[in-house]
Amino acid sequence: IQVHQSVHDLSALPTWINDKERIIILYVETTPDAAVKNTDLMRNLEHQHVQVCLIKHLHSQQLDFGHRVAAIITQPLLGQRLLKALESCAGRFTQSISVVQPATRLETLPKVLVVDDNTVNQKIAGLHVTKA
Repeated sequence: IQVHQSVHDLSALPTWINDKERIIILYVETTPDAAVKNTDLMRNLEHQHVQVCLIKHLHSQQLDFGHRVAAIITQPLLGQRLLKALESCAGRFTQSISVVQPATRLETLPKVLVVDDNTVNQKIAGLHVTKA
């Protein structure tokens, strides 16, 4: 899996995102509970069938994001947790495809977009995704 693009904020996501693309967004919290401020944007992404993988800050509170977030893992990224979270997100595409179009399967890999306000963290997340 390769990172398609990195941005500093969810509001900076590209405009080409639509429900025909297989997109996974890695949203990295650099401060505790930062994701709570973006629940409306996450709701819009959910309606576009974009899968959000939230990488929570260690000190973030437990919150129920419902279907807006496909996978949640807590920093630091140890072991194979990122890989399992990405597989979980990719599995949701398979489920939605089989519900909508049971005879058709997409063989392309999903596009991964990294959202983090720290450029160094973006590069580190990109390395983790590439290894996955």
